[in-house]
Amino acid sequence: MGFLMRQNFNNQYEKKGPSMFRIIFIGIIIMAITLLVISIFVLPDRLEEGDTVYKAEYPTQTEPPNVELSSLLTDSIKQFAADSVPKTLGTKQGNRLYSPVSLYSSLLMLSSLSTGETKAEILAALNKQTNVDEQAQELFSALYYQGEQGGLVLGNSLWINTTIEVNKAYLQQTGEQNYLTSYQIGYKSGSSRDKVARWLRHNSNNRLGVRSAAYSFSNDQYFSLVGSLYYQAQWQKPFNPQDSLTTSFGENEVTYMKKTEVGSYWQDDNYRLGSMELTDGNKMVFILPDENTTTDSLLAGTELIDDICKGRAIDRYAYNTINWTVPKFSLIYEWDLIDCLKNLGVENAFANNADFSPLTANSPAFFGGGRQSVVISVDENGCESYNLTLNSTGQDIYTPSGEPKTLELTRPFIVMVLTKDNLPLYIGVVENPLYQ
Repeated sequence: MGFLMRQNFNNQYEKKGPSMFRIIFIGIIIMAITLLVISIFVLPDRLEEGDTVYKAEYPTQTEPPNVELSSLLTDSIKQFAADSVPKTLGTKQGNRLYSPVSLYSSLLMLSSLSTGETKAEILAALNKQTNVDEQAQELFSALYYQGEQGGLVLGNSLWINTTIEVNKAYLQQTGEQNYLTSYQIGYKSGSSRDKVARWLRHNSNNRLGVRSAAYSFSNDQYFSLVGSLYYQAQWQKPFNPQDSLTTSFGENEVTYMKKTEVGSYWQDDNYRLGSMELTDGNKMVFILPDENTTTDSLLAGTELIDDICKGRAIDRYAYNTINWTVPKFSLIYEWDLIDCLKNLGVENAFANNADFSPLTANSPAFFGGGRQSVVISVDENGCESYNLTLNSTGQDIYTPSGEPKTLELTRPFIVMVLTKDNLPLYIGVVENPLYQ
């Protein structure tokens, strides 16, 4: 009888609705999701207010700027790219992505915080440039914009341990000049990775900062520099999604986009190159190695970057009708740049006798390291164009002068995004389009 009474009681209770335990459980789940959303999208800036030394104020620029860069700066960046690519992309395997422009910008920031031998080594890596503040301003002004149809955000942030005293007046001055945001946080607390991740999300439409564990600083470090580059643009002539097909890329089945467009084309002894125009005047270049050539061998030296960025290959371009077959892909890459900087000759910055006296009077106060976060996605609309509204003409802007060519990117290839001045915003390797 007792069992029947309990069973009848439970049946009657179930008819009345869900148990109190279920209601509480569902409420906890909803609250947790709400707090997570708030922490990611609503509170990034508020959580960092107490840590901020100086927050860079970006200008209101909704269209690509029409600023002509000096030949001194463009030549220096192109040489830096040629020198640094073998020491970055050339040392890694698999999908990878690197921004020479972002690293150059970060080194300009680092040089402004240093003096003596430390500064001399950094300037040597920058091809012995001296007017670093002017270059930082010039580069930012020529690249930065954020609009509804695209944008290019070049960000630099300085993360300083609370164990050292800093020259806040100098950080404000250099921040105003160079758009450098600086924070002072407790490395020991372990919260640094979350705060850096929030800063990255804020500067990249929530695309960067997903791997926050990479930004954990140890308490024996004094300060670190984090650079980022986020870019959105549309194809001048978009792909038609109805023309897409699925076929193999190595051992994988991937989605390919197809279109025919007049563009720059060049064939070298061991690779073929073609470019597509973007609506902001920049272009994406695809380099397909020959069957017996690898991407690694092309990136091992300086010749490829020299040929493309310094114009030697571009001078030989012909405008051909190109039949394109391009896989959709997305690359997110985050670099620890210590080895790269040391390979470029920047060593004293990591030593006990490093001289960062403009930043702090503490000694020692050596550089804790640098990281670069970059992302690129390619689909039918353009580069990182998932949330853009198409407004491109869809028309060819060049007249073909040669025979039609075919570029089918069905094996590992190199991708570059170049500015109107042929500055390399991105250089990447796609070994497998399915992996980020």
